[in-house]
This record gives sequence, structure tokens and C-alpha cells, in this order.
Amino acid sequence: SIRGDAGVLGSGVRPLVTWALVAANLLIWLVMEATGSSQDTEVLLDFGAMFGPYIADGQYWRLFTAMFLHVGFVHLLFNSIGLLLFGGVVERLYGHVRFATTYLLAGLAGTVASYLLNDIMVGAGASGAIFGVMGAFAAFFVSSRHVLGDTARQSLSGIGVLLAINLFFGFATPEIDNWAHLGGLAA
Repeated sequence: SIRGDAGVLGSGVRPLVTWALVAANLLIWLVMEATGSSQDTEVLLDFGAMFGPYIADGQYWRLFTAMFLHVGFVHLLFNSIGLLLFGGVVERLYGHVRFATTYLLAGLAGTVASYLLNDIMVGAGASGAIFGVMGAFAAFFVSSRHVLGDTARQSLSGIGVLLAINLFFGFATPEIDNWAHLGGLAA
């Protein structure tokens, strides 16, 4: 493992931002459920889901708020699992501020890509941000490949397989917004 002055890199950092994001997503989902249903298009739009015509009318804040909304419990569950698995590790590697910045910028890049390439769909979810976090994790292994050797190569392969599987299922399922995934990953 990589060791610095304080031991294993990032081992002393608790993933507070990751847990705060999961909690925020859960809280918002619970409020949406209490006011109707997180699967109701009107409720999603009331809470700030991305919708091309509204954004074109100047409601740019939807590019930000959409990443905190989830359509149904399964959507929330899978994004929460992904965030906990990858977010915790990436936050430990990069620290709270860089992790939060990566997450938010990747999420914005995902919603912008979705808006530009799929502007009539109502969009919601954290997956663009999570794909960006996975990209940051992959970048860590690329930049550390000389130190980590085979571990970096194997980890990159694993991340690549997970990304490929997610993108495959995304393209096979019309309701999944792969433009948001790809935009977040590119960021």
C-alpha cells in the first residue's frame, strides 16, 4: 500500500461528505414520497428535476438540483450503494473538498450532457456524479501505476469492467440516461 507520513494514504480521513450526500439524497427522497411519489413526473419537476424546456426558459438551477433526486427506491438504493462503495474510497484518497468538488462538477457535467443531448427527457439522479467519482478513482490508479504496478492495472481493469457493464445496461434500458453517465465520467 502507499504510505505517507501519517500511514496509509487517506486512512485517517472519514468519508463525511459521502455519508452527507447519501443522507441528503435519502431525506429528499423521503420528502418527495411524503408529498406524492418520487415516480410522479409532477413531483419530480416540483422538486427540481431536469427538463429541457424549463432549462431553456432559464431554470438553470435544475442542472444542479436534479442530481439529488431519485425516481423510486431502487434508483435511490443503487446510487447510494455506488456512492458508498466508490465515494468513501475516493474521499479518503482526495480529501473532503476535492471529493465534494469532483462529485458536484461531475454531476453538473452529467446533467449538462444530458440536457444538450437528450433535452426532452425528465432527468434525475446522482449517477452522473457517481460515474465522475469512478473516473477520479481510475485517475488515481493511472497516476499511481508506477508505484502500485499490478495492483493499479488490476484495479483499472475492474473499474473498466464495472463501467462497461453499467453503460451496457444503460444503453439496453431506455429509461436510463447514459448521456448523464458519460458526461459525469468525462468530467
